[in-house]
Amino acid sequence: EKKVLSRLFFWHYDWSLKTRLLVGGVCFGLLCLWLTVRVWTRRLPSVPVLYVILGLAAMCMAGSVGIEQITLDRDLSGVVIADSVTARQGDGMNYTESFTEPLHEGTEFDLIQRRSGWMHIRLADGSEGWIPDTSAELI
Repeated sequence: EKKVLSRLFFWHYDWSLKTRLLVGGVCFGLLCLWLTVRVWTRRLPSVPVLYVILGLAAMCMAGSVGIEQITLDRDLSGVVIADSVTARQGDGMNYTESFTEPLHEGTEFDLIQRRSGWMHIRLADGSEGWIPDTSAELI
């Protein structure tokens, strides 16, 4: 079920907060600009499909950002369950390591963000990194 949802709402699970804000803002801005020029000059054709697409895209991005903020406000915490895990500077194995030493089992953290198999975490000392979500559990 989660795989179906993550494919259907890919932007929520795969795009960063910054990207969703940018896409939503651009869609909303284009919609407002198009409607303003249309009302004032009557030179642009009325394209209802364009209005619907831009409006839906803006609402989807706004809803996604709102849902993420509500879930992050719950202050989710977790603990590393793997023997050791290397934290990365991004959500992929190709990113460089965040720390010189791996994180060990029992290391507690606060969850910042979840994205397609990865957790963006903050340790007690304020340092941050990305770990595979299979190496930790939320508490």
